[in-house]
Amino acid sequence: MPGPRILDRYPGRYAHPEADHLLVSRAESGLRIDVAKRNGEIVSGICHALSDTEFAVVGGPLDGLTVTFLPELADETVPTSLIRVALRIGSRVS
Repeated sequence: MPGPRILDRYPGRYAHPEADHLLVSRAESGLRIDVAKRNGEIVSGICHALSDTEFAVVGGPLDGLTVTFLPELADETVPTSLIRVALRIGSRVS
């Protein structure tokens, strides 16, 4: 599992073409993703690390999705600003 310095780069709110927004937060077992659909429904899942940048969503309606963070810099102290979910790329908004 990635260490805390790596995981701390990912939480935030992301714009995504397939949703109103995505919210990524820390969870005990890694990361949690909440997807706010355009119809107002929110679906969630827990993301388990496959590598330092790639996570698999386990359980719930998002089960099987891969979430990949695309860091622009190699500096672990800089929050990542890009996310790929379902082959579509989104960007951090906060």
